[in-house]
Amino acid sequence: MFANSASPQRALNHLTCLRLLCLHNNQIRGLEDTMHELRRMQQLRSVTFFLNPISHEPGYRHHVMHCLPSVEVLDRKEVKPAERRRCFQMYNLDSHRVLQSVAFGRRIQ
Repeated sequence: MFANSASPQRALNHLTCLRLLCLHNNQIRGLEDTMHELRRMQQLRSVTFFLNPISHEPGYRHHVMHCLPSVEVLDRKEVKPAERRRCFQMYNLDSHRVLQSVAFGRRIQ
């Protein structure tokens, strides 16, 4: 479907109730653009992007988890609670600092 395109541009954004999306082996490029396209899929539980150029971009897995927080299985691998925490730390640095300060009774500077 997307074999010759850089990303799934405007082809999927209307599928807001989708729960499973398999896009592996499609030559999808542009992680940021792809996540922007899929951002409205808040019921998505399982998604595959392996064998696409985007799956080789630095920080790929955490970026997908950040942009699609409902995903429980990414590239046939369960999203673990520790990965979610790490993702939260990476993308919500200010919120993480506040939570850490409250949890340990410290004031943030």
